[in-house]
Amino acid sequence: MSLGLYQGLGAGGPSAHSDVLTAAPDNIDSQRALVEEIKRRGRATVGSKSYLDAEALYSKGIEVLDLMVKNEKDESVIADLNKETAILFSNRSLVKMQLGKITEALEDADAAVERDPSYVKAHWRQGQAFTACGQNFEALKSFEKALELEPENKALRKEVAAAKDRKEQEEKLMADAAEKAKAEGAASDSHNDRDVVMKDASESTNATPTSAKTAIKNATSDSKTKPVSV
Repeated sequence: MSLGLYQGLGAGGPSAHSDVLTAAPDNIDSQRALVEEIKRRGRATVGSKSYLDAEALYSKGIEVLDLMVKNEKDESVIADLNKETAILFSNRSLVKMQLGKITEALEDADAAVERDPSYVKAHWRQGQAFTACGQNFEALKSFEKALELEPENKALRKEVAAAKDRKEQEEKLMADAAEKAKAEGAASDSHNDRDVVMKDASESTNATPTSAKTAIKNATSDSKTKPVSV
């Protein structure tokens, strides 16, 4: 990553974190130290609501951890690195929510869940992002999964209860809309049937049978040649 990517952060000049954002550690120890420093600064920037800085820091941390995973052979170490990466994805999801990047926040939460399905906050962030996207059914599933992993969490219980309410409200709105559409469809069909009946009746009234026409013609013809009987 180049420093140019982070120009304009904070007070409008180069980022105060350019030293870590441009770092390129080439060994495990220095990479580990960089990740720890990024975590520390990430917490601080979120605390001060410097969300653009936080986004940049967590992005750099994810990049470094992905590089470490790529170069690692030990599966157990890879699993641990993935858990760390899940935390940074989850944190960046929170940051992107604060920046109004809802779709990206959901993508980061999905990535966190994928890296570590046992991480409660990953499912929590996923539920929050789904909620922001208006996907109440999916949000409830995410919150329920988080609560399944941490059943004594009171805040999660509230999230689940609120998500259930939103889901029920959405279901009711959908049912009402379907009922209204059905009623309007039935009314339209009834109106069309009535129009057809009235048209047929009108045609029947206005149409003169062939036999009647013949009788009228004969009567007219006869009236010219015979006297009218009283």
